[in-house]
Amino acid sequence: MRRMGILLGIVGWVSACQPPENAPVDLNALRQGEPLSKSFHVRFMYTDSARVRARIQARSMEEVLEGTPPQRIRQANEGLHIIFYDIKGAQQSSLTAERGRLDESKGMAEALGNVVVTTVEGDVLETERLVWEQRKNRIYTNEFVKITRPGEIILADSLETDASFSFYKIYKIRGVIQVNE
Repeated sequence: MRRMGILLGIVGWVSACQPPENAPVDLNALRQGEPLSKSFHVRFMYTDSARVRARIQARSMEEVLEGTPPQRIRQANEGLHIIFYDIKGAQQSSLTAERGRLDESKGMAEALGNVVVTTVEGDVLETERLVWEQRKNRIYTNEFVKITRPGEIILADSLETDASFSFYKIYKIRGVIQVNE
């Protein structure tokens, strides 16, 4: 009888240490940087006031946790292509990059690696990193930039623009090259 009591006590103790089957997953306990999910051949639209403002395509996209407290970050590590539209739905510009990151909690996105932005007017911006602050409608970089416009090439160390790329603030200009076309 005593053995039976000890055996039941051990079984009760072991079963009490097991988490319930339907216990919620503690996302904070997951290893940061490890993908929570991964999608392939991703296409989605960014809308504002029920109007399409951007179409985003990526070969793959991962969702990871970063920071303290952990925030969900979306990463496109195998190429990124975005087409931007104005309020009327007309294409304004397009962007390609090797990688991209989106932190929705901060309203920020980054394009990284061989970033090329082409406007419908024919301007081409080349850099290694662009940051978009959605709430401020501001795009900037503190990296080297090359802007090719009809008749000139501008080389600079940083840039700020709005989401439409309709005007630029160029800082630390290294040079302007006049091009005869």
